[in-house]
Amino acid sequence: MSESKSILFVCLGNICRSPMAEAILANTLKSTRHVVDSCGTASYHRGESPDSRTVSTLTKYGIKTGHKARQLKKSDFEKFDYLICMDENNLRNIRDMGKRWGVEQNTIAIKVKMFGHWRPENGAFGEVVEDPYYGDITDFKRCYDQCNLFCKEFVTQENLL
Repeated sequence: MSESKSILFVCLGNICRSPMAEAILANTLKSTRHVVDSCGTASYHRGESPDSRTVSTLTKYGIKTGHKARQLKKSDFEKFDYLICMDENNLRNIRDMGKRWGVEQNTIAIKVKMFGHWRPENGAFGEVVEDPYYGDITDFKRCYDQCNLFCKEFVTQENLL
């Protein structure tokens, strides 16, 4: 059994991709010894529930979420072992915010990774989890498939079970 880890998924608004990844990973781990959370780099949706299409997609697979959107904060760099972002803009924003807050560069380099870093070796889905917000339910299904696959790889590669 691996040691307890803390994982924070980060996207822009924290109502689509990151709460979906959070719910999938929490469901996969089915454990309270690991901490799983999500947030956004922007504050647009602070306090809101995930997008209804995120909730309906998760529900289709028997996964529930009670998440409320929040924005990344300085203490997240101390609290979490992993800060996992969905795309290059999120990656740049997290790094910039960390620098502005005086977080050590080494800490940022070690903790902040693209979610696609844990994709299967065959490169399935590429590295970026595209934002489905302006799309339709098929975009949310693709996001789910990608997050589900990356979560399984993350759990395996990081030996979390």
